[in-house]
Amino acid sequence: MLTIAAVFALNESTFAQRRIFADLDLSMPEQSMFASIDAGCTTLGQQRGLTTREVEVLQLLCKGRSTSYIAESLFISENTVRSHAKHIYAKLDVHSKQEILDLIAAH
Repeated sequence: MLTIAAVFALNESTFAQRRIFADLDLSMPEQSMFASIDAGCTTLGQQRGLTTREVEVLQLLCKGRSTSYIAESLFISENTVRSHAKHIYAKLDVHSKQEILDLIAAH
């Protein structure tokens, strides 16, 4: 009897959460989109002379990751991430993430 009550309670909370957050569009990007971003960044990096680490940072930047997330993921400091980003922007001759995404889409 206790098990049945627990199942109902869990189902109710999930239902309530879905109902509460139903109006929010929090859908995650498809993994295939991330794969195309990775491939585009790798190609662009090879064409423009980016280092392997700069390509890794570029991939994460293009996925919308924060400086602190990138630093933690790659085990480097936030200042190093900013330095890599500065070099990436200079090598690609761009001034925004949107320009980078446009370059990737063009290739």
